[in-house]
Amino acid sequence: MSPINRRILTVAQASGGNDTYSSLKDAARAAQPGNIIEIADDGPYEGGLVISTNAQGLPLHGLAIKAAPGRSPIVAVSSATGPNIEIVGLRDVLIQGLHVEGGQSGIELVQPEDSQPMSATIDQCIVSKTDSAGSAAAGIVLWDGATAAVTRTTIRDSTGLGILISDGAHLTLTDSTVEASGSDGMDAFSANVQILRSSIAGTNGSGAYLESCSGIIKSSHFSGCKGRLGDGIEVLDGNVTVADCMLESNEQAGIYLSSTGGSSGAAGLIFRNQIRSNACGLYLNPGRGVTIEANFLKNNGRGMRLAAIPQLRLSTTSSCSPPIPALATGFSSLVLPTQRS
Repeated sequence: MSPINRRILTVAQASGGNDTYSSLKDAARAAQPGNIIEIADDGPYEGGLVISTNAQGLPLHGLAIKAAPGRSPIVAVSSATGPNIEIVGLRDVLIQGLHVEGGQSGIELVQPEDSQPMSATIDQCIVSKTDSAGSAAAGIVLWDGATAAVTRTTIRDSTGLGILISDGAHLTLTDSTVEASGSDGMDAFSANVQILRSSIAGTNGSGAYLESCSGIIKSSHFSGCKGRLGDGIEVLDGNVTVADCMLESNEQAGIYLSSTGGSSGAAGLIFRNQIRSNACGLYLNPGRGVTIEANFLKNNGRGMRLAAIPQLRLSTTSSCSPPIPALATGFSSLVLPTQRS
């Protein structure tokens, strides 16, 4: 990488000297592709940023906006009519160590078209208090086709969704927390979703709602999801693996598999999970080609509720709730080896 691409632009409230700016907007206009914008203090700084091109019209691919060591700068916006930080049509952007507060959404990634792929990493950030409950409101939003890795980040206190992922987008959520959202913790539509070693808790809706999605949910914790739709994980159609997770104290099902209407329902593998103290442990209505293996269910209102499922394989699963056959209806094929209750 050339020296100019490694250039560091400093943002500080007490600005002075070359490559030092008092606002993020000014720093972004002066930046070159691959530059680092480093925030030297805790702010606060004005949000409402659109990161796309610089003052010369060059796309800011590879741009990093990060906190200086030991700092946690706040980027705040009072208006709920638009995103706090919007990144448009850029590759390999890094947002690191920021506290992004307010806005209709905290951070939005926009891929205008396939020829402008959008990819970003959001690392060690706090995204909080997004304050519109509209359908496009969330702490983090990935629009059609965008790709994001969200790592070591907390998304909290959104009046709407924690995370929204739309058609063709790709999200990897790792070592992160989504909590206390006013709606679902995550909504994803026709997307690829990986949730790894993360926690979704205290949502006013499903922890994760995945419609026509693919992906894996592994070593993660879903708890305290509330309301009429308060399932830990809700999968409609698509094919998702849920493995080595804890799902507990949700007001509806720990895991709910269903369909959008007229389809054969969700498929996937439910493997080696602990499912405790939910209204229902597992609810499949319907599912297709589902394998449920080596799970532990305890203290749920119902252990499993299974309806209208063409084929199910259930093995080495322990349940401390009522036996499955009393709740199973509408099967053309039901395989129940090594069931213990």
